[in-house]
Amino acid sequence: MSSLIADVVIGFLMRKSNGMRAAARKARQHSLTAKKQVEQSECETPACSGSRDAKLQRVPAREYEAPAEFQLGSTRLLPSLIRGFQTRRRLDRFSPSRKQLNRISTSREQLNRISTSQEQAARLALPGGDCHHPLGSCRPSAGIIAGLEARNFYPIGRKLQLAGMILTAMLLPALFAEQTQAATIEAWGRNINGILSPPSGNDFVAIAGGGTTGFALRADGTIAGWGTNSAYNKITNIPTGTGHIAIAGASYNGYALASDGSIVVWGTYDANGQVSNKPTGTGYTAISAAGNYALALASDGSIKAWGANINNVVSNAPTGTGFVAISAGFDNGFALKSDGSLVAWGWNYAGVLSVPSGNDFVAVAAGGSATGYAIKSDGSIAAWGSNSNNRVTGTPTGTGFVAVGGGNGFTYALKNDGTLVAWGLDTYGQVSNTPTGYYHSAVVGDNFNGYALVPEPASVVLLLGGSLLMFRRRTPRLA
Repeated sequence: MSSLIADVVIGFLMRKSNGMRAAARKARQHSLTAKKQVEQSECETPACSGSRDAKLQRVPAREYEAPAEFQLGSTRLLPSLIRGFQTRRRLDRFSPSRKQLNRISTSREQLNRISTSQEQAARLALPGGDCHHPLGSCRPSAGIIAGLEARNFYPIGRKLQLAGMILTAMLLPALFAEQTQAATIEAWGRNINGILSPPSGNDFVAIAGGGTTGFALRADGTIAGWGTNSAYNKITNIPTGTGHIAIAGASYNGYALASDGSIVVWGTYDANGQVSNKPTGTGYTAISAAGNYALALASDGSIKAWGANINNVVSNAPTGTGFVAISAGFDNGFALKSDGSLVAWGWNYAGVLSVPSGNDFVAVAAGGSATGYAIKSDGSIAAWGSNSNNRVTGTPTGTGFVAVGGGNGFTYALKNDGTLVAWGLDTYGQVSNTPTGYYHSAVVGDNFNGYALVPEPASVVLLLGGSLLMFRRRTPRLA
C-alpha cells in the first residue's frame, strides 16, 4: 500500500508542477512584454534633448540567467526541483503574487506616466528582488521560472530513466519482503485432499507448505489452511484471531509469529516437543520449519531450535548472535550472517555443510534433503550439496533472482519481474505445471506441490498508474 501512495503522490506533484509551469510562462510573457515596451520608451536621440528627463540615466530591465544546474539537459533535475519548491515557499511571504503582477498595467500609456528618475524607479521596485524592473521580475522569481522551464523542457529520455529508477526502487523492496499486499493463491502439483483448491480471496500476504497441507496468512493477520488435516489436526487447530505476522509449516505442525514476536505452534503432534518445547518470550523476527523441527530467529540475531534432533539438526544449531535469516531443511539448517556469509549444520551429506565462501549473499534457503541455495547481491543463485534430480546442476544461471526455495526433489526461484523458474523432480507436474506470467510475489515448495502469490491485475494497474502520470505532458493554457 505504501508503494501505491508513493506513486499517487509523485503523480500529483508532477501534475501540480504543470500548473506552476503555466503560471511561470504567463509571468515570463508579461516580463518580456514590459521589457520591450520599456526599451522602446527609452529615448537616447538628440531629439529628446529638450526633455527635462532626458539627462537622467535609465535603469535597464534585466533578465535573469538561470544557474548551470537549471540549464537544459542538466543531470541535476531532482536538486533543482527541491530547490525550486523550497525557494518558492520562502519567497511567498515577500514576492508579489500573480494577482499583484496582473494589476500592474503594461500599456504604453501607463508606462509613459511612470517617472523616469532613478530615485522614483527605485521606489517602484517590487519587494523581494534586487533589480528595478516595473514588473518586479527580479532574481529570485526569475530563478524559479528558469527552474520550472528547465523541468518543462527536460529531455523525455531522462524523464523515462528517472521514472524507471523510482519504480524499480519501489518494486524491489516489495519483492524481497515476506509479506505482499493484495494477492491470490495459485497451487499446482499433486491433487490430494483438495490441496490444489486454495482458499479464495485477494488479501493474502504469505504462504507456507506443510507436508500436503497449505497455510496462508491474510493481511489482517488471520491464518487459513487447506489440504490434509491428518490425525494431528493441522487445519482444525489453526489459531483464530488476528495479529499474526509470519507462518511456517512442517510434517505434522504449523508455526506462526504473533505481532509481539511470540511463537505460536498448533497440531496435536508433540512427540519431540514441537509444541511443549517451543521457545517462550517475545521479540522473535522470523520462523522456519521442516520435518519435525523448527527454527526461530531472535531480535538479537541468535537462533533457537527445537523438535526432533535427527542428524543433530537441533543440538548443532549455531550459537551466538549476528544472524539475519534462517531456513530449515529436512536434514539441515542454514543461516545467513549479517556480514553476508553462510552457515550450515546437520547431516553432512554430499558436502552440504561446506557452504560457498564469500560475503556477498543476501538470502539463503534449504532445498529439500541435503541441498542448499543462496542468492548473491547481483541476483545470481549459488547451489551446493546433493545433486539428486539435478537440483544443483539444473540451477538457472544469470542474475535478477530475488527468492529461491525447494520442495521434495524440486526447486523454485522467483525473478525480479515476477516470473517463476522451476527445475528438478516432475512426477506430478511440480515443474512442468509451474504458472507462467509476471508479477508473482512469493513462491514455496512442498512435498509434491508448489504455491505462489500473485497480485490481482487491478493492483498491478494501480501500482503503475501513478508512475505513468510522470510521462504525461500537458500543454499550459495562457490567459
